[in-house]
Amino acid sequence: MKAYKLFEETKLGATTLLNHIVMAPMTRCRAIDNIPNNLMANYYEQRCQAGLIITEGTSPSPNGLGYARIPGIFSKQQIEGWKIVTNAVHSNGGKIFIQLMHCGRISHPLKKIKERSPSHRLKRCEHLSRNNGSNCICSIMKSIDVIKN
Repeated sequence: MKAYKLFEETKLGATTLLNHIVMAPMTRCRAIDNIPNNLMANYYEQRCQAGLIITEGTSPSPNGLGYARIPGIFSKQQIEGWKIVTNAVHSNGGKIFIQLMHCGRISHPLKKIKERSPSHRLKRCEHLSRNNGSNCICSIMKSIDVIKN
């Protein structure tokens, strides 16, 4: 019978992993105000027996936030939040890598904190309404090559 190594310790570069199991990134949308928190620390801690955890997509900059409640890693509060998460995982022998993710041009401009892409213009859409009856704001994309200063 063939011996399988799935549950044996292994190395990934200089990092020693408990086993060959890697937890794939899964967006949880639990970062209130885009700050990692105790709920996220508990989630990752519960899975620390995987050889390697790859976190959910995490924005490296304010204009990389594409939708609500994804974590960032560009402010002091966010860095402190990630320390809570990583300490929870490391204290149980787990290894965790962060997945950096920028939502890019597809991000809705109202989700961006400070910067707005020059390729967006906003328009009130009468044909789309929210549950409360108010109209929403649509993002109209323009091709980058037609933008003129």
